[in-house]
Amino acid sequence: GLEVGPLESGAVVDVEAGERNYGRALVAYGDSVGSARYIVQAFHKRGDGFRDVAFSTTDAFGKVTFETSSRGELTLKLGFHDEDNVSDAVGLTREMYRANPRRSTVAPNDRMFLRRYDVSLTHEHRFSSETKLKTLAYAYMLTRTWRRQDWTRTPALGEEYERIVGRIELPSDAIYFKNTNTVLD
Repeated sequence: GLEVGPLESGAVVDVEAGERNYGRALVAYGDSVGSARYIVQAFHKRGDGFRDVAFSTTDAFGKVTFETSSRGELTLKLGFHDEDNVSDAVGLTREMYRANPRRSTVAPNDRMFLRRYDVSLTHEHRFSSETKLKTLAYAYMLTRTWRRQDWTRTPALGEEYERIVGRIELPSDAIYFKNTNTVLD
């Protein structure tokens, strides 16, 4: 991380790439103006994921701190977080795992979306080196939607399925994906 002192400034750029289209980037800058110190930071990570469970995450924040007196300071922080991920909660049956433990996800239609905004205001007053008072006010708004395709391990006679994964001739191997979704909001 980057910490900015009263007389310092600095920037960080950190980029990483890997297999399965993995990429990560962090950019941060901090400086001071008079007795005020600030930092802004943005982070993004994405990839196709192991078993094709793709993910994408973005996180950004800004923070400014300034003196309110010789013994106090006030900090304002604003933040944003956004995720869009394939979210496989089904897993593999024992037979699927035996046949190929590295196979792609069996539930590529399952997705989780998450977004959060947050703000905080912190005041700290130092009465002495052993005693201080810290006051925090904060608020956030979070939305999460998790869409999961409905499935069963026991097929119903006459019901149509969007697809069947696994071998129906083996007991407990097949997963029957329905044409419906459950949304957890």
